[in-house]
Amino acid sequence: MSSRPSSSKLDVLSFLVGRWSLRGLPVGALEDNISGTSEIVWSPDHEFLEQRSVLRLGTDETHALEIVGYRPDSEELPAWVFASGAHESLRYTWRVEGDQLIHEGLGATFRGTVSPDRRTIRGAWKSNGPSPGPGSDYSVEMIRTD
Repeated sequence: MSSRPSSSKLDVLSFLVGRWSLRGLPVGALEDNISGTSEIVWSPDHEFLEQRSVLRLGTDETHALEIVGYRPDSEELPAWVFASGAHESLRYTWRVEGDQLIHEGLGATFRGTVSPDRRTIRGAWKSNGPSPGPGSDYSVEMIRTD
């Protein structure tokens, strides 16, 4: 992992650079059945972040690549996710509000609390609509492993 000069609006997400494990519990489930790993790195030119993930829901496994950038015209931190099984890129956005990390897109929002040492994030994905889609409502904990 390389260090990042502190001149980018993406610096607000720099604490995510590293390796993470995650586990989650869908609404209504009796035990955790979501697990995975993720590694987030700066791009070689330090212009965007790359996240590579392997997520398991029960016995299903998904591999994903997420690219996070910065749009100066809107001050937005947009992201595009390319996931196995998806036939198009998926659009998300990121933001940080105090100790809250927010990641939203596809009709759902993740809101997680970042620990003071920035090594744990606990939160939940929740549907933005009246009736959640399959897998859109679940709690999750991310733990830094490096």
